Amino acid sequence: MRNALTIPILAAALLAAPALRAADDDVLIPRETVEQLQRIKPLTPEMIKIFLDGGRLSTEQANVVSKHVGADGVLALPEQYIGTPAPTAAQPAPHAGSDQPPPEHYHGALPMDRNGRLDVLAYIRGLDRQPLPAMSEAERARLGEGVKNYRRLGLGERANLLRELKDAGPAANTLIAAQFTDPVDLDVKTDLWHVVANRANPRAAGYVAGTHTLVMHKGNPMLIPYDKDAGGIVFRREKGKEQPREKFYESRELREIALDLEKAISQASGVRAVSYLVDVYAARYEADEAPMRDKSRDRGRMVYACGGVKDDFEDDKPETWASMLGPLERAMIAERLVPHLRSDSGSQREIAMYGLLTVLGVPDKKLKDRLKDAHKRDEWPSFVLWWEKQRARLLSEARK
Repeated sequence: MRNALTIPILAAALLAAPALRAADDDVLIPRETVEQLQRIKPLTPEMIKIFLDGGRLSTEQANVVSKHVGADGVLALPEQYIGTPAPTAAQPAPHAGSDQPPPEHYHGALPMDRNGRLDVLAYIRGLDRQPLPAMSEAERARLGEGVKNYRRLGLGERANLLRELKDAGPAANTLIAAQFTDPVDLDVKTDLWHVVANRANPRAAGYVAGTHTLVMHKGNPMLIPYDKDAGGIVFRREKGKEQPREKFYESRELREIALDLEKAISQASGVRAVSYLVDVYAARYEADEAPMRDKSRDRGRMVYACGGVKDDFEDDKPETWASMLGPLERAMIAERLVPHLRSDSGSQREIAMYGLLTVLGVPDKKLKDRLKDAHKRDEWPSFVLWWEKQRARLLSEARK
């Protein structure tokens, strides 16, 4: 629980840590990160620590930022500290096994629709055409064989394989997707997706979504609103002779698998995760009745999918409205969420609002009121004009 001692203690920890004693003159912080920090008012030591824990700041950078936050809580960083730092041992470049979002790289002109809006699905297709991290054919074959034989591995062998799959990053997605395609194996496939779905592997969201769609389709007869124990389903292996040949999944178990997969999707933060989850939640909350409703859980997962820190996000504290994602990704996510502010479902509008609070990064309580009222007929035109300015701001930040 936070108390009056939290901020002084955090400040002391940042300033006193031995790793922070590098010469300030050698420290550079990307302009995008500086501008995001400057929009957070007041910029507290707690928020700086969130950027530190999320990999957006190194310990040396966090020290410099802390020294240049004024009494008004606004970051006034001299220009000498703004620039692109070279990867060092103290500040490693992002790698596949980390939980740090990868840097944004989108080649070509941004796709727009005929109404001048960002074409989010075309953007995702463009991302998916970009090359994967290199992996030798021998390594791919070895890991693929390990995944195929996962059920027969010992505990130690499983642990080693899972560690290698996480380190492989996006290259592991196709290896897992190619195996355990039968509904009998949903439990194993869910466990594997949880290992590789993280912020360093946003592509995983699309693959996990495919498994989630299978669960919802196959389990639909047993996913009954208000009844978590409505029988179950026996899945019989459709292809091959591997064991088990059949498996009984209780209704409650199918629900847990579906929700576990949604959690995995949210962990692979980015526009792919948000695009899928927002449609899942629209179906869940816009219907008269639907299974697995829990607005608090789902809005927390939306915050995380948008690059936020779910445990620190508080809707009445604008200084917690921050995303670890870059401005281009945040612009695409916002474009995807804005239409859901007009939903007839108050729950769906609230989930979309939480995502927008995260990605817009405007630390002003008036923003929350604007998003809440956007669905009203007399408010929507002015909201659209406001959103067009915000879109332009994010895209301008992305071009810097």
